[in-house]
Amino acid sequence: MRLIPAVLILLTLVPPHFATVYADDAEFAASCEREMINALQAVGQNPKATVFFPVTCLDVITQHKEAFGQTFESARRLLRDNVADPHLRANLGVLYFLRDKVRGENLGGVERSAEHFLAALAADPRHPATLAYLGSHAFLDAYRSRLTAAQLNTLETGLGRAMVPDNYPARRDLLRLLIGDPGRLAEANVHAEYLVSHDPKAAESWVLLGSVRLLQKRTSEALQAFNTALSLRPAKREEGAILLGIAACRFAQNELQAADKAMTTAKSLGLWSKDLETSAREHGLESPDSFGWSLGKALVASGQVGQALQHTGMGGLQWMASEEAFRQYKAGADFFVSKDYDRAHAAFLKAVQLNPFEADYIWALAVCSFDSGRRYREAIWGYQKLATIRPFSRPDEYYKLGLARAVTGDYAGAQAVFDEGARKFPGDAAIKAWRVVVTYGVGGWDEATRVWRENHPGNNTYADRGERFNTLYAGLREIAGRAERQGGRYITFGHLSLIYRLLSESARQGIYNDDGKRWVRESLKQVRANMVEIYRNLPLKPTVSEETLRLAAKGQAYVDAGDIQKAVESYRRAVELAPCWPEGIYNLAVTARAGGPWLPGAVEEMMIYLSLEPEGQNTARERAMLASWENDLRRALAVGGEIVEIPGGSSGEGLAELYGADNGGAIPSKGPVIPWRPR
Repeated sequence: MRLIPAVLILLTLVPPHFATVYADDAEFAASCEREMINALQAVGQNPKATVFFPVTCLDVITQHKEAFGQTFESARRLLRDNVADPHLRANLGVLYFLRDKVRGENLGGVERSAEHFLAALAADPRHPATLAYLGSHAFLDAYRSRLTAAQLNTLETGLGRAMVPDNYPARRDLLRLLIGDPGRLAEANVHAEYLVSHDPKAAESWVLLGSVRLLQKRTSEALQAFNTALSLRPAKREEGAILLGIAACRFAQNELQAADKAMTTAKSLGLWSKDLETSAREHGLESPDSFGWSLGKALVASGQVGQALQHTGMGGLQWMASEEAFRQYKAGADFFVSKDYDRAHAAFLKAVQLNPFEADYIWALAVCSFDSGRRYREAIWGYQKLATIRPFSRPDEYYKLGLARAVTGDYAGAQAVFDEGARKFPGDAAIKAWRVVVTYGVGGWDEATRVWRENHPGNNTYADRGERFNTLYAGLREIAGRAERQGGRYITFGHLSLIYRLLSESARQGIYNDDGKRWVRESLKQVRANMVEIYRNLPLKPTVSEETLRLAAKGQAYVDAGDIQKAVESYRRAVELAPCWPEGIYNLAVTARAGGPWLPGAVEEMMIYLSLEPEGQNTARERAMLASWENDLRRALAVGGEIVEIPGGSSGEGLAELYGADNGGAIPSKGPVIPWRPR
């Protein structure tokens, strides 16, 4: 059977019976049980005999209640004739103390126990057995909670009388009694310093000194004392207390990793949990369970849940994690209201880490991530996680998840979210509008028009086309702005490409009047300038789509066939899809110049090309080419000619031709053709 290890109560006996406190295996435990029975029988046969009694081995004593009862009654009968015998009084003190524990009820055993110990001290103030009993943690704990202040003072006085300079046990026991009183730590420190100064090789003295100084919040000095004790190679049981003391010091210094390491080492010594607790209590330290709870809670608060588990147990960890998660959630809510999104995000993230299945915490993290304007991928994760716990119940949940997907460049994913949102909330105007915008990112103008028609059937007026364009432009600008603010250069570049394509589409569609057309021309220039700036700073240049390459190949075929106008149109469409594609822009510029009337557009495209490739292999030749074109343009303007733009061109539409009014607006069939090849 398994024994609960305990403090031994030392009494003198000739010959003595010893009951060992350590039980490392079953055979040793059985030996302890036999010795316990022998001890009970010895006192039953001769109550004046004194023995080692394991006071808290109640599982053994309880199994032998009959032997205990005989011993108890025999000792009480003998007391009538031996009231002054300190041996008998000490034994009776132990037996009264144990009686209540064996019977499981309060029969006044602690008070009667104290009465007999005080009588034993009065008869012999230096009686070692009595002092050993009184110094044990089992008795001290009971006395502190059950005796009056006067009775405790009497016990202390008795120990003080017994404490002559060389009586280290009495001084040690008095020190243990004083440690329990926060108001008398200074006195306890005097005794602790006396012990280490007169016996510096005793590890126990250093442990007690460390405990006192820890209670006095002299943490560094306490840690030094515990480390000194550890260096003296103490017994395993004392080593456990030392490591607990070191852990407590490190915890007080907020060094959680060091505290965790010391606590884990203490638990790995192979001591039974009761042994470790007993050793801690004997030396005035917090119990391992209590300290482990505090350490586990701190580890949970710092996000180290896995390490906390070994100190709290799964049940404790779950409760603690739930409590800490709610605290973090409340703190995050306060930060969120004050728009401190970084701290709110950190708090909500901790709450989700501690309780990953609480919908409110996940929802808060998703909302905060989105509203911060910089954590759209976390917002996507949060809303997707939320959807696995409960269905979306509000339009803004679809709106924010869909927009977050679009901002990260996932227009197809955004389209799926808004499609679902439109089915669940068919009357929500925001979901309708965003569904049109993200559909443009997937299928272009025609697909966006199809979705638009679901809510605007049979209406293709000038005003309707303008409203459709405004919806698309405003939505794409917001998406691009959000991407730019979170620092996504590649994604922002992609969004600007869509805006550029939309503006070019509006130019071809003739949606606006003259003022609107001028706005489109300026917007195209601004968007493209932004794209050029981003492109030049990208370490890896974006690739172009298959459709872009197809249009470029078509333009090349028209060049080879001599149809410059169609070649320019094909290259123009290719560049609309890839406004910063150097090869396409170069070919457009050279082809437009070869046709003659599109000289302004050719100059503009060549300037953009050189800004994208400022240090190319043929840059000098290309700059000379551009200078020649600019001279040609100045001469043409000087003679009063009008300008023709590249079809669907980068500067808008509706400009007149360049080479004189007598041309009648026709594109010249002949002109200087500059030999070139696609780059």
